[in-house]
Amino acid sequence: AVKRLLVNIKAKDFSSLISCYTGEDPKMLANFKDMLDRIFVLDPEKRLTISQALSHPFTTG
Repeated sequence: AVKRLLVNIKAKDFSSLISCYTGEDPKMLANFKDMLDRIFVLDPEKRLTISQALSHPFTTG
């Protein structure tokens, strides 16, 4: 079930979700989108690891 959900999530979905936050810092939003794009990769070899997520610019601010 989770795999089907991830397959149906498209990068444009993240963009449309993020685009409604127009008053937020653009760099922070770009980092957020980048992190989501990397977390929702189906291939575990290419997916962001927990360690990488914790050191990602969105997380570290």
